Amino acid sequence: MSLAQQLEVEPRIDRLLPSRGLGSRPNGGAKALTMVSTLLAGGEFISDVSVLGSGATGRVLGHDVYSSSRCGEWLRSLTETDADQLNRVNGDLVGDAWHAGLGPGAGDSQGEDTQRLVLDIDSTVIETYGVYKQGTSKRNYQGVKGYHPLIMAEASTGQVLAGRLRDGNAAPAKDATVFLDDAFSQMADTLARTDETVLRADSGFYTKGVIDTCVAHDVRFSITIRQWANIRDLITGIDNNAYVTVSKTVDQRVAIAEVDYQVKGRAQIGTDPVECRLIVRRTITPADTGDPQSRLFDLVDYRGFVTDLDGKATDLDQLHRQHAVIETVIRDLKYGMALNHMPSGSYDANAGWLQLNILAHNLARWTGRLVSDTPITTKTLRHRYLNCPGRITRNSRKHVLHLPTNWPWKTQYATALNRIRNLDLVD
Repeated sequence: MSLAQQLEVEPRIDRLLPSRGLGSRPNGGAKALTMVSTLLAGGEFISDVSVLGSGATGRVLGHDVYSSSRCGEWLRSLTETDADQLNRVNGDLVGDAWHAGLGPGAGDSQGEDTQRLVLDIDSTVIETYGVYKQGTSKRNYQGVKGYHPLIMAEASTGQVLAGRLRDGNAAPAKDATVFLDDAFSQMADTLARTDETVLRADSGFYTKGVIDTCVAHDVRFSITIRQWANIRDLITGIDNNAYVTVSKTVDQRVAIAEVDYQVKGRAQIGTDPVECRLIVRRTITPADTGDPQSRLFDLVDYRGFVTDLDGKATDLDQLHRQHAVIETVIRDLKYGMALNHMPSGSYDANAGWLQLNILAHNLARWTGRLVSDTPITTKTLRHRYLNCPGRITRNSRKHVLHLPTNWPWKTQYATALNRIRNLDLVD
């Protein structure tokens, strides 16, 4: 919350989400921070706001603490526009935090360029139960009911740059073009200071619209491609001599090859094709391994992705395979925060809940950057630094935190607080 004060989170929310004369809308920034503080303290439901009433906790958070009924009333008053504005708040906070040195690389606060900025986009399923939540009436491709939000995160730090709630039966790439266009536009200043920005995605986001959006914003892409019949024919037509072996063991042989490729849209749209490369990873599992129950033939598996990046195909394959790191971000949102469920029957309220979870997640990641250069999950941060067995007392009109004797993380705790007080933020 000290970091939230430095970043001026409360006035930002109050400025972008005005009360509009509704009784439930005043003091939106404080109500939002009340729920964010609850999430950081380990709460999973709106009713868990009561945990902030323990001892002197509420008096040292730096914002007014509201009851769970007031917070729930404010959350249910949100509209689709308000959720978009909260997403904008998160995006602005990311830019200011990176300027202060809490982003990828070490030269942001000095205005130095980051060599490569890698962004991962993915969707996740938030399963719901019952029939009273808006947007969950239809089952998705997995046969479950729930929501299917979009998440975009920075790869090295795990910070979430943007998020959008969608209906449970939404296709992976639904609204992805608009989502990316808005995110890239808001990040324009950050992208301008970066030598190269790369968007990584799985096959669900292989659409001409997504790739055209990347090209329009000068963002490189690395996207897994589905193996339709024409793609399979193209892969099987690659000469065996074109493959470069990258790994060879008794149980498996891995090789990489590439061919030129064009991403074409539908003929009626009339957009120009995008020139790129199709990089194929071939994995062969030999049949003759000495096992009497082994197969008769070698098992050959192909995985391909398209990219407009320069460099060796083997290096780009390794870079693309690291897209899986976004799964740890989604896991942290669900089990480190409270995105494993949605608290309201209102779709817009749940969209606001998603943004509050992202805000709490980013505050935790930024605080972790002040403690260690290695990303720290929310549960680890909470266990070591937030839920510490200390005492808060009052002396000479000041609140004093008494930490445990021989507490192993005392130095990191004090260092983080000092760095927060001396952050170089944008005016």
